[in-house]
Amino acid sequence: MPHIIEKLHQDHERVEQLFTKLQATSTGAKKTRENLCRTLAQELKAHTQFEERIFYPAVRESGDGAGPKVKHALEEHREVERMLMRLEKMDVASEEFMDLIGQLQEAVQEHVREEEDEIFPLARKGIEEEDSTQMAIRHDKMIRDVRHHVTR
Repeated sequence: MPHIIEKLHQDHERVEQLFTKLQATSTGAKKTRENLCRTLAQELKAHTQFEERIFYPAVRESGDGAGPKVKHALEEHREVERMLMRLEKMDVASEEFMDLIGQLQEAVQEHVREEEDEIFPLARKGIEEEDSTQMAIRHDKMIRDVRHHVTR
């Protein structure tokens, strides 16, 4: 079973691929933009919920100065949520929509860099292999559940 960090990294890669596809769309591709944006929001929501409920508490418990880093990551999650709410109200064919997609992509990329450079090393040191395996199982279930709930 993969380490939980591998699962989270795969989530990051999946989100980046969605941004790339979204950035490549034309103004006339409204349905494609709507579908990609919906999928992007779903992926971000599922990933965020897992991190906030399972992963970050475990990292925080591992000590090693993780508290402030986790707090900062949570603040970044709130910012992403605010951007997603703004996107929901926008016309996907507008220039403003694509501008906000670009800002969201930059915010997510910065969050991913910080998480992978600062939080993942703490998790590798502080989370036991068995716990990591259990988290990976919970990750898969939680991601499936959130995706299923969001698409209903």
